[in-house]
Amino acid sequence: MAAPPELDWALDDGPKELQDAVDGGDELTILLALRRLVAHELEGNRCSKCQMSTMNTGQIAALVLRMTDLNERIDGIKAQVDEDDPLSVIQNRPRLASVAQIRGVS
Repeated sequence: MAAPPELDWALDDGPKELQDAVDGGDELTILLALRRLVAHELEGNRCSKCQMSTMNTGQIAALVLRMTDLNERIDGIKAQVDEDDPLSVIQNRPRLASVAQIRGVS
Protein backbone atom coordinates (compact mmCIF):
# COMPACT_ATOMS: atom_id res chain seq x y z
CA MET A 1 0.00 0.00 0.00
CA ALA A 2 1.54 3.30 -1.08
CA ALA A 3 1.37 6.13 1.41
CA PRO A 4 -0.78 9.06 0.37
CA PRO A 5 1.14 12.36 0.46
CA GLU A 6 1.08 14.28 3.73
CA LEU A 7 -1.39 12.23 5.74
CA ASP A 8 -3.32 14.19 8.35
CA TRP A 9 -5.19 12.04 10.84
CA ALA A 10 -7.20 14.85 12.45
CA LEU A 11 -10.99 14.85 12.58
CA ASP A 12 -11.28 17.90 10.33
CA ASP A 13 -9.26 16.65 7.35
CA GLY A 14 -10.49 15.47 3.97
CA PRO A 15 -13.73 16.09 2.14
CA LYS A 16 -16.55 17.53 4.21
CA GLU A 17 -19.22 15.53 2.41
CA LEU A 18 -19.46 11.79 3.01
CA GLN A 19 -20.58 11.30 -0.59
CA ASP A 20 -17.36 12.98 -1.82
CA ALA A 21 -15.34 10.55 0.27
CA VAL A 22 -17.27 7.53 -0.99
CA ASP A 23 -16.93 8.70 -4.60
CA GLY A 24 -13.15 9.05 -4.06
CA GLY A 25 -12.96 5.32 -3.37
CA ASP A 26 -10.00 5.49 -0.95
CA GLU A 27 -10.64 3.41 2.17
CA LEU A 28 -8.78 5.79 4.47
CA THR A 29 -10.71 8.81 3.17
CA ILE A 30 -14.00 6.99 3.69
CA LEU A 31 -13.07 5.91 7.23
CA LEU A 32 -12.02 9.45 8.16
CA ALA A 33 -15.28 10.85 6.75
CA LEU A 34 -17.30 8.27 8.69
CA ARG A 35 -15.39 9.08 11.88
CA ARG A 36 -16.14 12.77 11.30
CA LEU A 37 -19.84 11.94 10.83
CA VAL A 38 -20.00 9.91 14.05
CA ALA A 39 -18.19 12.66 16.00
CA HIS A 40 -20.56 15.24 14.53
CA GLU A 41 -23.62 13.19 15.56
CA LEU A 42 -22.30 12.72 19.09
CA GLU A 43 -21.45 16.40 19.41
CA GLY A 44 -24.56 17.71 17.64
CA ASN A 45 -27.09 15.94 19.83
CA ARG A 46 -26.36 17.78 23.05
CA CYS A 47 -28.74 19.81 25.15
CA SER A 48 -28.01 23.54 24.77
CA LYS A 49 -28.37 24.08 28.54
CA CYS A 50 -26.59 21.14 30.18
CA GLN A 51 -24.53 19.80 27.23
CA MET A 52 -25.69 16.26 28.00
CA SER A 53 -26.68 14.10 25.05
CA THR A 54 -30.29 14.11 23.94
CA MET A 55 -29.92 10.66 22.33
CA ASN A 56 -31.00 7.50 24.09
CA THR A 57 -28.41 5.21 25.63
CA GLY A 58 -28.62 2.65 22.81
CA GLN A 59 -27.93 5.29 20.17
CA ILE A 60 -24.96 6.64 22.10
CA ALA A 61 -23.57 3.15 22.66
CA ALA A 62 -23.90 2.28 18.97
CA LEU A 63 -22.10 5.46 17.90
CA VAL A 64 -19.34 5.01 20.49
CA LEU A 65 -18.78 1.42 19.35
CA ARG A 66 -18.70 2.56 15.73
CA MET A 67 -16.17 5.30 16.64
CA THR A 68 -13.98 2.72 18.37
CA ASP A 69 -14.12 0.43 15.34
CA LEU A 70 -13.31 3.28 12.96
CA ASN A 71 -10.37 4.38 15.10
CA GLU A 72 -8.97 0.83 15.17
CA ARG A 73 -9.25 0.54 11.38
CA ILE A 74 -7.65 3.96 10.86
CA ASP A 75 -4.82 3.03 13.25
CA GLY A 76 -4.35 -0.20 11.29
CA ILE A 77 -3.95 1.76 8.07
CA LYS A 78 -1.55 4.17 9.80
CA ALA A 79 0.56 1.24 11.01
CA GLN A 80 0.61 -0.30 7.54
CA VAL A 81 1.64 3.01 5.97
CA ASP A 82 4.43 3.40 8.54
CA GLU A 83 5.54 -0.19 7.93
CA ASP A 84 5.61 0.29 4.15
CA ASP A 85 7.55 3.56 4.36
CA PRO A 86 11.24 2.78 3.58
CA LEU A 87 12.48 5.73 5.64
CA SER A 88 10.47 4.54 8.64
CA VAL A 89 11.99 1.06 8.29
CA ILE A 90 15.51 2.53 8.29
CA GLN A 91 14.83 4.86 11.23
CA ASN A 92 13.28 2.12 13.37
CA ARG A 93 15.75 -0.70 12.75
CA PRO A 94 18.12 -1.68 15.56
CA ARG A 95 21.54 -0.05 15.37
CA LEU A 96 24.57 -2.26 14.96
CA ALA A 97 27.34 -2.08 17.52
CA SER A 98 30.54 -0.39 16.41
CA VAL A 99 33.90 -2.14 16.54
CA ALA A 100 34.91 0.18 19.40
CA GLN A 101 31.84 -0.82 21.40
CA ILE A 102 32.55 -4.51 20.84
CA ARG A 103 36.16 -4.13 21.97
CA GLY A 104 35.10 -1.97 24.93
CA VAL A 105 37.13 1.02 23.75
CA SER A 106 35.66 4.44 24.46
